[in-house]
Formats: sequence, C-alpha cells, structure tokens
Amino acid sequence: MTSFGQSLIASVKEARAFVKGEDNGCVVHIPDPINTARIRGKLGMSQSEFADHFGLNVRTVQDWETGRAVPSGPAKVLLRVIDVNPDAVHRALNPIARRRANQRQKMLTKLFKMLMRANGVLAKYYFTEIESLRL
Repeated sequence: MTSFGQSLIASVKEARAFVKGEDNGCVVHIPDPINTARIRGKLGMSQSEFADHFGLNVRTVQDWETGRAVPSGPAKVLLRVIDVNPDAVHRALNPIARRRANQRQKMLTKLFKMLMRANGVLAKYYFTEIESLRL
C-alpha cells in the first residue's frame, strides 16, 4: 500500500474515533454564530437602513436573519467589526454611501422639479377656469 493510502486509512480511523467521542488529540474550533438581527437591533436600524448604511444587499440581510443563508467568511468579519465599531466600517464605506446618497438626491430633485412644473401647469389651468367663472 502507498503512503498516501496508509495516511488516508489513518485519517479515517482518527475521524471514527473522534465521532465515537474518544480522546485522540483532535481539537475542533467552532466560531460563535453571527446574530445579524442582534447587531442591527443594537444600532436601532431597520433591515433596509442597515443594508444601505453598510453597503449590503437588503435581501442578503433578510436571508441571514431568517436563517436561509449564513454569512460567508468575509461577511462574518465585516459583521463582527460592525458589532464592535460600526463607525469604522461606515467611514471606510463612506465614498460608496455618499455616491448612493448623491444619486438619490439627484433623482428626488428631478422628481420635485417635474412635480413643480406639473403643479404650475395645473395651477394656471385652474386659475383660468376660476377666473372664467367670475364673469
């Protein structure tokens, strides 16, 4: 038998001993689970606010909180840093947040201008209608 085969058999025996609860020197490190809802609640944010504030997808946050998905390695690190120092993460993401806020502001400004123009046209129409009734 090759050394690889012998190593593989030895590994299987170690795994079997571990499953049976025998002390064979194996150590398992299980990290604490990430509780996204607790972190978000600590900050007093809704799911959409939390996602927007930290550059995450709202659906991803929802999936983490309902257990449909588990944060990946990098996401776990991000959530742990948010838990300990949310301002540091927000400052690091600030250019992204600023760009999104600027885009939102531009869209709202356009919408407001369109409504004002439409309102002006309607106001003139109603004014002329009212004036015509005063004859």
